Amino acid sequence: MTSMFDQYEQASQRSKQICAPPLRPDISTAGFIQMKFQDDGPIFIKQKVNFLPSDKILHLVVNNNIVIIAMANNILLRIDLKHPNSPEEIDISKYTMNMNMSGMFLDPLGNHLLIVLVPNNQVNPAPELFYLHRKTRKLKQASKFKGHEITAVGWNFSNSSETTTGPILLGTSKGLILETEIGLDGDKIFNTSLEQYWRQV
Repeated sequence: MTSMFDQYEQASQRSKQICAPPLRPDISTAGFIQMKFQDDGPIFIKQKVNFLPSDKILHLVVNNNIVIIAMANNILLRIDLKHPNSPEEIDISKYTMNMNMSGMFLDPLGNHLLIVLVPNNQVNPAPELFYLHRKTRKLKQASKFKGHEITAVGWNFSNSSETTTGPILLGTSKGLILETEIGLDGDKIFNTSLEQYWRQV
């Protein structure tokens, strides 16, 4: 089975072998001139890296040169692509007893990570949401969201704070949309919106 990148690479090679017509402008019905270049560079480049994960990769998120990889052995690997030779390993096994990770969400700045855990049996029937800040190695439970399985996050792209997500939207598996704000106050998680204006949208 070929991957999407393999298919793209094969298509790129085929297009290079075909002699393209000379550069000519295409005038659209709206009156715009669209210039097509013969040597458009590739959108993706596939290259091998020396990386051997310690277990099967379950989830992976990337933003702002920060990569977070969740593996089957309950280890999170946090890699700063500016310093790729010093990845951080974070053991989350004490949070995942009788639970499976169903999702990971990383904000555009790479500072705020949300981790969704769901029960793998009926011992602990409620989904849970955990928060991990870029500068910490300890997960914090967002207890107000216990019982809600978060399946989508609408991040605040105008947020520039390192300590808080700013107002964000959380979508749940039951179709609810919740507005909130999550961050760290010292060593404690705070959820300003839940206490001040948490609401279902």
